[in-house]
Amino acid sequence: MISKGSQVEGHTRLLAKTAFRFVVVIGITSLFADFTHEAAHSINGQFLATLGASAAVVGFTAVLVNSPAMDCVLCLVFLLTGRAGTG
Repeated sequence: MISKGSQVEGHTRLLAKTAFRFVVVIGITSLFADFTHEAAHSINGQFLATLGASAAVVGFTAVLVNSPAMDCVLCLVFLLTGRAGTG
């Protein structure tokens, strides 16, 4: 006969294992998302150059996108437009 305490303990272990797997999967997903973001970010200059942008425009765009002030502007835009994520 299986005791009630043993059933609860088994259920708790199953929940812990499931939670651990979930955290690992989310971590791996985040890792690949970061790789993708950084790879796309690194080719922005070449992409703008293929569109015919000058070196000054490419440099200005790179500085503008990486500035903390732009983060604030984007957060305000998302807040005012009702978007849930910040990209």
